[in-house]
Amino acid sequence: MAPKMQPEVISREFVKPSSSSPNNHPSVHNLSFFDQLNDSRYLPLLFFYTSKNGETEHHRIKDDVTIDCNDEGALFLEARLKCGLSEILKSPDDEILSLLLPDSLSYKDSTRDWSCSSSKAGGSSSSGLHFKAISSDSLKPNFMNHAMSLRTKISPPLSERNIGYLIGMFPVLAREDKEIELGVLVKEFRKAKTQLSNSCANTTSIEDICPMILESMKPLSEYLNVELYVCTSWCRYPFYESDFGWEKPLWVATILFKLKNLMVLVDTREGDGIEAFISLEEKAMAVFENDEELLSFSCIN
Repeated sequence: MAPKMQPEVISREFVKPSSSSPNNHPSVHNLSFFDQLNDSRYLPLLFFYTSKNGETEHHRIKDDVTIDCNDEGALFLEARLKCGLSEILKSPDDEILSLLLPDSLSYKDSTRDWSCSSSKAGGSSSSGLHFKAISSDSLKPNFMNHAMSLRTKISPPLSERNIGYLIGMFPVLAREDKEIELGVLVKEFRKAKTQLSNSCANTTSIEDICPMILESMKPLSEYLNVELYVCTSWCRYPFYESDFGWEKPLWVATILFKLKNLMVLVDTREGDGIEAFISLEEKAMAVFENDEELLSFSCIN
């Protein structure tokens, strides 16, 4: 790493909430069923402008089941990286991107690698295309566990602007003893998604959703030796509408190198394609990046 790439911290402060929590407000809150069901896959978002950006929160995760609302505020760092923005956007590098995060993440793991691909395929088609490429050389069954927001699926629907971890998962199987066809795989994705949506529509409360979510995960228990992948789609989220006074971002990205078998789908800035950020073990990544069908639809960065 070139010395000039080392970030220089210009300022460091805690941003307090605009008002303190009321005295009668409980300071410790239990995590919801959905928070406890899902593991701690905290994905950073990087917004690239001609200037810098930050967000604030005023709570801390206390343990696996509670949040401590202590009003300490969120750490806000302002730093300068001595390289041009065009240099980063021309060839995004995980080592450089990790320098833009404030939590000292190690940029490289000896057993994992990540890449970004861009395609013109739609959401289900993109999921199927990438999952087929991932599974093509596997010697055991592969499950793609796809996350889906339930806010607008339940009855009555919630606003997409509601915060919280209200998501469901629908697994799709790719067997190692059958030839994987892209059309069939995409059909399975859409079928599983529709089934989950229809199940949510028949619920009358959040409490009804909990056993339904557990039921949807049962197919995973039918196979003892499987490779599990997780896909989450951020498509249609208005990331590129985030104007903090610097106009719209030039690029929105995430970093997955500390996680295994994870895929995040994000709309391109122009809205005419999808970027897929993918984390795999190095041997699997080598096969994935040379999949002929994938390369016919996508470009790998």
